[in-house]
Amino acid sequence: FCIRAGCVAPHSLLDSYGLEPHPRLHLHRITHRHSTLAGLEYRIRLFNLIQEARRRGRIPLLFSRRLDYAAWFLRWRRRLQLDVMLIHEWHFVSSANAMESGNRLAAGRLAREEAAVLQSADGHVVVSEALKKYLERRWSPRSPLCVVPNGAPMTDVANGVSATGNQHPF
Repeated sequence: FCIRAGCVAPHSLLDSYGLEPHPRLHLHRITHRHSTLAGLEYRIRLFNLIQEARRRGRIPLLFSRRLDYAAWFLRWRRRLQLDVMLIHEWHFVSSANAMESGNRLAAGRLAREEAAVLQSADGHVVVSEALKKYLERRWSPRSPLCVVPNGAPMTDVANGVSATGNQHPF
C-alpha cells in the first residue's frame, strides 16, 4: 500500500476509510527529493517496494489517486505480468475538466487513461453516487465502484453505510 509524500500519516489514512490497523497491512510512503525527477523516483521506489514485498511473500496492493501514475502502472503490470492489485480513487473526471477548459488534446489523452484504469484496475473508490453513475455510464468499468463520500461520518463508512444510507459492497 503506497501513499505519496506530503499526505496524511498512515494511521490517519486508515481512519479516513474506516479501517483498523492490521498486522499484515504495511503502509509505505513514496517520497522524492527532486521535483524534476519526481515521476522517475516514484516509479523506481514503487518497483523496489513491489520486489521487496514479493521477496517476503506478501501480495502488494497499490492505492492510487493519480490517474497518470495508475495508467502507467497498469500498462507495466500487464507487460511484466506483476501480481499486484491496484485500487484507484476517483474525485473527478480529468478528461471532462480538460474539455471544459478547451484543451481537446489533453481531454483525449486523459479519456484514454481513464478508460484504461476503469477497465484494468482491481477496484475503485469514488466520492459520490453521481460520479459513480457517470463513470459507469461512460466506460462500463470491469470492477465495482464503491462510494465513500467526502465528509462522510466515519462510523457510517466503517459500518458499510454511505451518506445516502446505501450499503457498501465491502
